[in-house]
Amino acid sequence: MRWSARHSEPRARPLALPRGLLGLAALWALVGQAVLAAPLCQPVGAVPGTDPPGTTLRCSERQGALELQRSLSATGQLLALQVLDAQGRLVRSETLTAGRRIKRVYYPGGTRLRSETDLLERDPGAPVGREGVAREWAEDGRLTQETVWLAGGEQRLTQWHPHGQVRLRQRVWRLGRDGWRTSETFWDNGQAAAVNTERNGRLLGWQRYHDEAGRRLREDEHGEQGVLLQRRHYRPDGSLAREERFADDASRL
Repeated sequence: MRWSARHSEPRARPLALPRGLLGLAALWALVGQAVLAAPLCQPVGAVPGTDPPGTTLRCSERQGALELQRSLSATGQLLALQVLDAQGRLVRSETLTAGRRIKRVYYPGGTRLRSETDLLERDPGAPVGREGVAREWAEDGRLTQETVWLAGGEQRLTQWHPHGQVRLRQRVWRLGRDGWRTSETFWDNGQAAAVNTERNGRLLGWQRYHDEAGRRLREDEHGEQGVLLQRRHYRPDGSLAREERFADDASRL
C-alpha cells in the first residue's frame, strides 16, 4: 500500500531534537497521510517492559486522525511506539523487549490482532540477518499463517484452513548457491493435495498431486529451468492410466 503525504514548511524555527528523531519520517510514512507537526517531547524515566533501562525521551504528535506516541533512548533508538486512532484505540504498536523487537497491527477497534512480528534486534551493520517469527490472524481470532526466519532467510511457512486444518506447509533451505523449497498442500479434510519441490523458484524433479480422498491423480517430472519432461496419470485404483512425454516447449511428443 502506498501512502502520500504533503509537507508544509513551519514558519517558526524547528525544535532542536536529539539524534535519531531525524529518521522518524520513515515511521510516519507507515501510518498515513497528514501535515507533519514537530513532535512534543519530554524526558521521562524508564519505559516499563522495554530495553535498555534509563532515561528516555517520550514524544507525542498528531498526524491527521492518528496520534503517534514514541519512546526513544538517549541515543535515539526507538523503544516503544503506539499509533492510536481518533477514539484512542490501537492501530499498531512496537516495543523493544529483552532484545526482541515486537511489532503488532490491530483490526479496527484495537483489541484483535491482525499480525505480529517478533524478531531479534540486530545491529544494522551486523552480517546476520532476520531471525524470529511472524503470525497473522483472521478477524475472528483464528491463526491463518506463521512464518519462521533464521539467519536472514525464511525457514518455514505454515497456513491454515478456516476450520484449523493445515492448508500449506513449506520448508526452505540452502544448499551451496541454490535455494530449495518443499511445499505440501492439503485439502480442507486433511488429505494431501500436492507435494512439490522447487530449486531457485522453479519446479524440479517429481511433483505429486492427489484428489480429496488422498488418491494419487498425477505425477509430473520437471527438469532444469522447470521444464516439464513427462506426466503420469493414474486411475482411482492407483494403477497407471497413461504416460506422456514432452519436448522442451512442453508440447507432447
